[in-house]
Order: sequence, then C-alpha cells, then structure tokens
Amino acid sequence: MKYIDLFHQSIWNIIESTDHEVIYEWSLSKKQDGYLPQHEISKAFFTESGFHRIGITIKSPTIKAQQRSEAMSLLKDSVAIVPIVEAREGTDLSIVEKLKSSLDLESVFADWKMKYEFEKNDGYAGIGFTPKQTKNNISECVDIFTRPKFTEISVDTIFEADKNYLETQTDEKIKYEVIKKNKSEIIYTYTYPFEKLKLSVIVRAFLTDKGYYSIAYKTWQDQQMKKEDVLFWTNTLKKIKVKS
Repeated sequence: MKYIDLFHQSIWNIIESTDHEVIYEWSLSKKQDGYLPQHEISKAFFTESGFHRIGITIKSPTIKAQQRSEAMSLLKDSVAIVPIVEAREGTDLSIVEKLKSSLDLESVFADWKMKYEFEKNDGYAGIGFTPKQTKNNISECVDIFTRPKFTEISVDTIFEADKNYLETQTDEKIKYEVIKKNKSEIIYTYTYPFEKLKLSVIVRAFLTDKGYYSIAYKTWQDQQMKKEDVLFWTNTLKKIKVKS
C-alpha cells in the first residue's frame, strides 16, 4: 500500500504488517528541507517494553533490488529486543558496568578518563573516553558500544550499518579502508571533513558469544591521520580483550 506525502515529495510503502509490527519503506527523490535524496526501509514494532524502530537508509532516491532484499532480510531475521533483566543474566550489574568490567581497558587506557556512559532498555550500551589531560578542546576520543545477547549478526552487517548511518550525516563521499576482516571481526578506517578539520576514525567491531562490541578511536586534526598513527591505533585496539 503506497502513500504520497505531497508536502515533502516522499513516497511511502507498507511492505508487511501484523498487529504488532510493520515493515515499510519511504523514498525522497530530491533534496527537500535540508534532507538529501534517500531511500529507507524500516521496521517498527511493539514489545512489552514499548515501541521500537530500526531502519536502514541508502543515500540515493532509488535502491537496488539486491539491497532492498538484503535490508528486508536483516530487519526480519536480525532485529530483536533483549530485556535488561535477561541481558544482565541475573546479576546486580547494569549493562554499562558489565561493559566496563568485560573488557581489559586498564592496560590500554590507564591515562584516559571516562567522558560519558549510557544504557538503553533494549540492552544497547556505550562508554566514551578522552585523555585525562583534556579539558575543553577534545581532539581525540574512544567510543565503545555493546549489545549483550545480540549474536545473530555479521561483521558485514555492522560495517554496512555504519556506512549507511554516516551517509545520512554528511554530503561528503567517504572512502573506507578495511584493514582486517574475518567472520568474527572487522577493522576499518575512514576520514571525512568535520567543520574546518578532518575527522579520522578507526573502528574495530567483533562478535563474541556474549554479543557484539564496537570500539572506535576518533581524532580531529588539520590533516588525515598518518599511516604510522593508523598502525599504532590499529594495534592498540587489537590489544583490548574480552575477559573470560
């Protein structure tokens, strides 16, 4: 069933629906009100914990048949909400505390301080670090995210989701370089203009039997990160281990 939003010139289409969930898509054929041409496929659904929505966006007014099929498959098969009670596995620790205690961070980031932390009802959690001497002008940081029990996902899915998200945040064409990849881990880097600087990012995403982790080092500089710095931070991120 198709709907047309005449004001925003977007086309909406309900692909599948039940009493508690719907998979739909919408597309924008030209730039409108600051939004770039794009095509999004989303899944919205209700659980006992509330309303949830997850979407995959392609920065193009059209989507290839294979991309559409893959997106629908991911939304149908890989999207699940895990209650906090289940994610905590009967412990008194919060997801954030479990995240901090599950990784060997002390040996790598002894001279860094935690800048933020968050925890959502679906078990998604994150923490961020900056160097201890940093006051107001932050030039580098490390972001760490996890989703316990979220195991039915591939490193390719994580990589594509990151790329799709970034494409909605900037008009610049981003070049990605995959440094390492296997079935359970991927390390990649990219750089794009951010205000008057260049934001360089190195991401290590990996899967475990407890869920997935994503660790990203970010730095804002006048120029793209040097190769020796990329190598240093790649090796640094690889040192972070999940505690048994």
